[in-house]
Amino acid sequence: MSILEEVKGLQKTVFSLLALFLAFSSFFFFFGLRDIHILEKSFLVPFPSGVSFAVVFFENMRATLVPPGVELLVTSPFSAFVAEISVALFLGFLATFPFLLYKIMAYIRPALYPREKKILYKAIFPSLALFAAGCFFAYFIIIPPAFTFLYAYAGHIGATAFFSVNEFITWSFTFMFVTGLFFLLPVFMISLTRFGIVAPHFWREKWRVMLFAILAFSAIITPDGSGITMFLLSLPVAALYGLGAYASARPPGDRPAS
Repeated sequence: MSILEEVKGLQKTVFSLLALFLAFSSFFFFFGLRDIHILEKSFLVPFPSGVSFAVVFFENMRATLVPPGVELLVTSPFSAFVAEISVALFLGFLATFPFLLYKIMAYIRPALYPREKKILYKAIFPSLALFAAGCFFAYFIIIPPAFTFLYAYAGHIGATAFFSVNEFITWSFTFMFVTGLFFLLPVFMISLTRFGIVAPHFWREKWRVMLFAILAFSAIITPDGSGITMFLLSLPVAALYGLGAYASARPPGDRPAS
């Protein structure tokens, strides 16, 4: 394949992913669930609605993540509109992510040996599951106590606690995304070992260094300084590291004896 054909193929892939991302985002922005009655039976179907999926998700975010006594504020005429678009875009990204992952792997597949292709495709579903788990973990376990801890300082200094809508969305989505990537650690470890880049025993021998790195990175990305959310994040990631070290040490295709 010539360089020009390679560029055209990459361009086609990027445009197809962009079109899919915009289609999903538009769907979440314009559509919501509506109760439709057909033959005396009720069905919830997607329908153009002012109460879109983006609005419903934002309402859930506000109920789940905003600490009691803290008000969300619209600080400019366009803030609410931009907030709703931002939610729709984030949901569109989550819906497009499986296709993005598949396209990336399909793009680099021609440069791989058959064994490496098999390793790559085996990593798709674990990657999706771990990324989703990381996003949910951040949403339900990490962000609420972090925001509660940080806003407690407003009471200490006698200030009114409020959260601008755009900052709230930016903080929440960024932390969900970063935590989702952090949860991909065992896939990264196993892939490096299976490709022969890192020796299987490396992960077991360097566990102290890696544990310190996990704690340090958790401290950097957690928004509060209490140490609580750092440990809440580092504990499951350390467990995932142990799982990755164990799986990396096992020969490919190894099965436990019956």
